[in-house]
Formats: sequence, structure tokens, C-alpha cells
Amino acid sequence: MKNDAFYKLWEKFDVHILTSTPWHNQSAPSDKTNWIHKYFGIGKDSPTYKK
Repeated sequence: MKNDAFYKLWEKFDVHILTSTPWHNQSAPSDKTNWIHKYFGIGKDSPTYKK
């Protein structure tokens, strides 16, 4: 699995994903959210839910 390291950290820590967006790229926030949903899921069982 691509995200093994993330899930190992998630088991022991309260993991958050922090990122900034380029000033002139208006689609960056939704692009980043879509990437997170693609690789970690969308529902309440996702480790990235509301983080």
C-alpha cells in the first residue's frame, strides 16, 4: 500500500495534513482536497476526515 507510513503514524498519533496554496492558483485548495479523498477516502472512517 502506498500510504503504509501514514497509517503507522495515524495508529499512534493525531495526524493532520498541513499545506499552503499557491497565491495565483484558485483551484489548488479543491485539487488538494480531491487528492486527499482519492488516497485516504472521504467518509468518517477516513484517517483524514475533517483534518
